[in-house]
Amino acid sequence: RISPDTLRLQAQIAERAGRTQLARNFRRAAELTALPDDLVLSIYNSLRPNASTKQQLTDIAEQLEGEYSATLCAELVREAADVYERRDILA
Repeated sequence: RISPDTLRLQAQIAERAGRTQLARNFRRAAELTALPDDLVLSIYNSLRPNASTKQQLTDIAEQLEGEYSATLCAELVREAADVYERRDILA
């Protein structure tokens, strides 16, 4: 397993190299290290198009923030919910 500190260091390196999206990915990955594996898989499956309602995705985002302090991951799930709603690919 990789440590969240290592992922955050990799994010800093990516950012210094001008790879901001990669840096954000590393920071979200650092947050995910605190989650149980089965929850990560469940969230992954919930993010598939037509797999979840907007409320279900909102609930996931709230759980990520409230239980795991995973604010960057919660932000990504909320963004996905908004995009899925605009594209009409919610369950």
